[in-house]
Amino acid sequence: MKSAVVYESMFGNTRAIAEAIAAGLASSGADTEVVVMSVNEVTPEDLLDIELLVVGGPTHLRKMTTLRTRGMRAGSTAKFPGGGTGGPEQLAQTVTTGVREWLLTVSTVGTTRHAAAFDTRLAYLPLGGAAPLIAHCLRRRRYQLDAPPRSFFVESAHGPLRRGERERAEAWGAALANRL
Repeated sequence: MKSAVVYESMFGNTRAIAEAIAAGLASSGADTEVVVMSVNEVTPEDLLDIELLVVGGPTHLRKMTTLRTRGMRAGSTAKFPGGGTGGPEQLAQTVTTGVREWLLTVSTVGTTRHAAAFDTRLAYLPLGGAAPLIAHCLRRRRYQLDAPPRSFFVESAHGPLRRGERERAEAWGAALANRL
């Protein structure tokens, strides 16, 4: 089975969850190939032979991020792919495309494929989250959702991840693989 975990991350938390989900997917067997990609680096061609697409992003204002909410976060120091930190200018250049915009480009090329959605969010927000909206967008693109949307929690807007969330994400990834 070939799987892809596609994520949007501003402070590294969603990326860490995506990597843990991928580790869980990969642990399911030798015939499993898993790639982890940022929404800024994945192309439509990368998804042509993917059997399971897992998509996730951070929650901003109880929804998926928008260009506006990513810009609001641009005033904060962020972690960037490859390490290091940067200021508002680098962040604005790095996160112009989020899961919301990327999902508009996704196509199943006439077939139904499997998918799952996740988000990272603050634990004390009782309602909302990006994952249900990501799942809705995937369904509209003719993906079959194999699990309810899942949230993983951060301690504050910038992180760190809440204790045990990486392990919970890895277990969820393994469960997804076992469903297929």
